[in-house]
Amino acid sequence: MGKVKNTGAGGFPAVNKPVGFWDKKSAVYPRYNTDENSYEARVLGLIKSAGVDFAGKSVLDIGCGSGMLTIKIALLADRVTALDISPGMLEVLSADAEAHDVRNIERVCADFAKYVPETRHDIVFCSMTPAVADEAGKKKLLSLEGATVVFTGTRESARSNVMNPLFEERGVVPYPLKTAIAMKNILDFEGISHETVPLEGTWRVGFEREKLEFAVRSTMEGHGIELDDGFLREYLEKFKGDDGRWWEVTDYFLEIVIWKNP
Repeated sequence: MGKVKNTGAGGFPAVNKPVGFWDKKSAVYPRYNTDENSYEARVLGLIKSAGVDFAGKSVLDIGCGSGMLTIKIALLADRVTALDISPGMLEVLSADAEAHDVRNIERVCADFAKYVPETRHDIVFCSMTPAVADEAGKKKLLSLEGATVVFTGTRESARSNVMNPLFEERGVVPYPLKTAIAMKNILDFEGISHETVPLEGTWRVGFEREKLEFAVRSTMEGHGIELDDGFLREYLEKFKGDDGRWWEVTDYFLEIVIWKNP
C-alpha cells in the first residue's frame, strides 16, 4: 500500500476543513474544567512564570475552540474576545461560561484571515489552532500593534496510543508538526525578540466509545481514509479500560512562544 502524506498547511491535518467539520468536532473536544492540576492550569502557570499577567487586561483569543483555556483566562482578565470560525465551538464555550457565571467574554464567529479587530487588545492568545497554521496567519499575528502575543505550537508531532498504530497500519505519514519552530523562524527573520517556554507531557482522555469512534473516524477521513464500522469497533476494544471508558494516551511536545509586537 502506498504512503498517504498529509500536506495540510503548517502541519495541521484539518486546516482546510469546512466549518461543519469543526461544528461536529465540538461534540468531542475537551471542555472547560475547574481542575487546578489540569493541562490548562499548567499552561497558564507557565505563562505567568514567563512574566505575562492577564489581570486587568483585554485579551484576544484566536481560534478559541470550546473555550477550555478562554474561560480560565477570562477569570483573570478584564475582558476577552473569543474568536473562532465554528458556531458549534462557540456554543460550547457560551454554555460553559454561563454555567460558571463568567460574563466578560465576547464571542466572535469569524475567520481570522478576514478578521479586523474593532479595538486594540493588550494580549493576543493563540493556542494550537489551525487559524494561524499557514505563514500568512502567523505573519498577521505580527500586525496586531502593541500586543503581547502568547503563541502555543508544536515542536514535534504528538504520539497517540490510538492513532499512531492506525496511521502505520494504513500507510499514513502525518505532516511533521513544528508550528512553534515555524513561528520562531518568522520572528527571527523579522528581528523580533522572543522567549520560548517548553511544554511537554501526556494527555489521558477517557471517551464514550461512540465519541472516540467519531474522533478517530474524522481524523482518518482528514487523511482521505474511510474506516469500516466493524473494523473500527474491534480495533478500539483494546483501549477499553476497567472503568468502561475508552482511553487515548497522547504524548505532546509543545513550545509557548512569547513576544511583544512593535
